[in-house]
Amino acid sequence: MRAPHLLMVLWGPLILAAQEGAVPVRSDADAGQALFERGFRKDSTVMTPVEVMPAFPGGEAELYRRVRHETDYPKEALREGITGRVMVHFVVEKDGRVDSVWVPRPVHPLLDAEAVRVVRSLPPWTPATMDGRPVRVLFRLPITFTLDPAVAEKRRKKAARRGG
Repeated sequence: MRAPHLLMVLWGPLILAAQEGAVPVRSDADAGQALFERGFRKDSTVMTPVEVMPAFPGGEAELYRRVRHETDYPKEALREGITGRVMVHFVVEKDGRVDSVWVPRPVHPLLDAEAVRVVRSLPPWTPATMDGRPVRVLFRLPITFTLDPAVAEKRRKKAARRGG
């Protein structure tokens, strides 16, 4: 989980420097938070150095259980033996809502669509905090689509019979 913090260190000074001429910068924390929030549009990525990361109700184990339970392997992808790991990015808003869900590196349209559907169906989280105030934060969640090796072998043999 160090990557988001490192990226903010690299990008944060650039964002604030670019806005410094347009908005007077005050030294208090509220002014800094307001400047930070104005720097991002609703659809842009949000990388916030936070003291407390967002938390899924029930913890990380419950998050992965819920994702496993909610994910339906797309029938066409199953038929074609398509597998892959979809990295879903989303923003956990100040009120805990999951928003702005996207896949930056598409794996396959069927797998990407299912992963996005599952993440959009997640319940509200406990929001991240910085200086005791809730903040928006970018979160990344990998969802892996795999087939049982025995099933994959059956599909390979069936496809070979059809093709030959």
